[in-house]
Amino acid sequence: MDATRKPSSNANPDGHEPSIGVPSDMPGITHAEIVRGIAEGGYIRGVMVEAQDPSMRGPQYAVYVLATWQIGYAVFHVAHPARPRLFRDLDRLVEMLRFEFNFHGPISLRLAGEQVAQKSARLRSRKSTPQGGSTNA
Repeated sequence: MDATRKPSSNANPDGHEPSIGVPSDMPGITHAEIVRGIAEGGYIRGVMVEAQDPSMRGPQYAVYVLATWQIGYAVFHVAHPARPRLFRDLDRLVEMLRFEFNFHGPISLRLAGEQVAQKSARLRSRKSTPQGGSTNA
């Protein structure tokens, strides 16, 4: 960046654009970890996609994965350096989920800033299914 250009108001002090509402304490899951979990007999139970404001430039979508081998949602991550993997193309994202990860359930799409983090925190804190109630599996 040259000296005459100021960083945008959305930029972090290091000059990088912030992720789109991904909580800093959100656990991450990589492509390799998903492939390994599926190969070991697990499956993806749910997917939430968070869309940033369409007027912003750059990647549009963050992905939260709920898998059988972990507790709660985890954000889809790039391994090195660890950071959320953001997608520009929703069609390619759905193609990856359907064909690479064999996920055929519903995909929730939310706007950035909705209560994704709070819902995830509640799911992570739940260690077991409540007794006496029915569950949707």
